[in-house]
Amino acid sequence: MAINYYIGDRLTGLSTDPKPTGLVGWIFDELDTGLSYIHDGTEWVRKHGKDSWRFIKPTMDNQTLSLFKNDRVFVDVSQYRVNLTLPLNPELGDVVVISDYKLNSSNNNITVYRNSNNILSQADDLSIDLSGATVELIYSDSTVGWMIVQR
Repeated sequence: MAINYYIGDRLTGLSTDPKPTGLVGWIFDELDTGLSYIHDGTEWVRKHGKDSWRFIKPTMDNQTLSLFKNDRVFVDVSQYRVNLTLPLNPELGDVVVISDYKLNSSNNNITVYRNSNNILSQADDLSIDLSGATVELIYSDSTVGWMIVQR
């Protein structure tokens, strides 16, 4: 069995998946972060330990970036607001943790797009507007959707 690789500078923040898209089992390695992702047939999923974190710093106001299953991110909104899109096909127990790294989300909000799944049984996006907040979301089911574990 061959292992297929795609190596590049960044997967995070791209508006479309890097080539090759839609191929189950392809691996993407980010050269600058050392993070690896595997394509599950519909999306790129991070391959890392549960305690790995990454940094997100938007390069323009209201930039939209994708979160991955079991993602843990420090978000720097010291200059710009950011929109983070939750994974499209979460499964029971998937976790996403978002932390306001520079303590500035009361000035530049972090908006979490629900990506067609509920958040606390509501079809509404989540706004993080408390400076220094850390929000842990865990996926339960299609009715409740993402639950907030801690703030």
